[in-house]
Amino acid sequence: MIARSRRARYPEVAVDPARPLCSVILVDTVSGIIRRLATPKKPADFISIDEAIEEFGVGRASVFRYIAAGKLRRYRRGMDRKSYIDRRQIERLLAFRKEE
Repeated sequence: MIARSRRARYPEVAVDPARPLCSVILVDTVSGIIRRLATPKKPADFISIDEAIEEFGVGRASVFRYIAAGKLRRYRRGMDRKSYIDRRQIERLLAFRKEE
């Protein structure tokens, strides 16, 4: 029974009763992590909260309410008093959604 489930999930791995399944899963997990790290991510496009308010027509209180609710993440720079948000996050938040 174990040999069948091993073969179904990992068909390229020869079923060897001496080799534990955890080593196969570990190799699969590590290769997935390496593959994920190797794919380049798009750099975040940060805009200030004031710019977001002007560009998207959202109220200042709404932006801070989204931040407090955890729907938007707020970023800050070292010597700057402004708060920034990721443009993609707010675009995704304000996009049209299919009504159910």
